[in-house]
Amino acid sequence: MVYIVADKFYSTKEEIKIEAQRILNKSVMGSKIEGDDYLFLLSLFQNHSEWENKSKGGFSEIITGKASHGTTCFYLKKERNLEDISFIHAIKCLKPKKE
Repeated sequence: MVYIVADKFYSTKEEIKIEAQRILNKSVMGSKIEGDDYLFLLSLFQNHSEWENKSKGGFSEIITGKASHGTTCFYLKKERNLEDISFIHAIKCLKPKKE
């Protein structure tokens, strides 16, 4: 199976998870994600089953932050609040490219 995220091909969901974790781990807490990393995450998050609801009303950037349970995660920065979004869930929702 082949998966496509941000026009790049991945053989497994594990490869996609490793890339998302790389972005999360290299980011300073509260910093905005930019460039190719932003494009990767945006493409990935659009597979999230709650993407339409989570992105409703728009957002200005993707940032990192601490979740209430203490883990570091990604947030969509909206005008009045932050909306957490799980890359793990987005990967679970990702469908392979049809041949």
